[in-house]
Amino acid sequence: MDAVGSSPWELLLREAQNAGYQSKSLVQEPIETFWVGLSILTGDDIFLTPLSEIAHIVPVPKIAKIPHVKSWMLGVTMSRGEIFATTDLSAFLKEKETHITKHARILMMPLGDNYCGILVDKVLGLHRMHPSEIQATQYDKRHPSYEGYLMGVLVKKQIELPIISLKSIVEDPRFKNAVTLTFDARE
Repeated sequence: MDAVGSSPWELLLREAQNAGYQSKSLVQEPIETFWVGLSILTGDDIFLTPLSEIAHIVPVPKIAKIPHVKSWMLGVTMSRGEIFATTDLSAFLKEKETHITKHARILMMPLGDNYCGILVDKVLGLHRMHPSEIQATQYDKRHPSYEGYLMGVLVKKQIELPIISLKSIVEDPRFKNAVTLTFDARE
């Protein structure tokens, strides 16, 4: 078959052979897996959280306040066509409110068929690391407010960053009980 009647694949193969390339075996080598985390600033703390737990990262839109909820429950937010409750992570963990600046972001997390918003001071970036760089830990005295949420600690070049699970936070009964019952229903 001449070049006019050849398929594009045959032409490419012929060109590769003319250039001296030999086809290699299609046996795949094992793929090395890496863990990807998002570094976040909340309050005075920097930590990592699994990127797999976050659906979207959005600038802080307008937040509609909800009466009779805990102080860390900021209210209801709308972004990307979704309406969802938004929580101040720093206020939840350490009872220190986040001051919303141009750097603040809301992490949208899937929660059943809906989303949950987590307000943070700043998103610092992505970290791709080998699992051997992560030390497993259940509790760390240096990070008492992360107890129950701590997945491990990234140890890299003399730096230790705690890794917390935002999914564990939103599944915490304290988080789920955002309503305060301090008002009198007869009023």
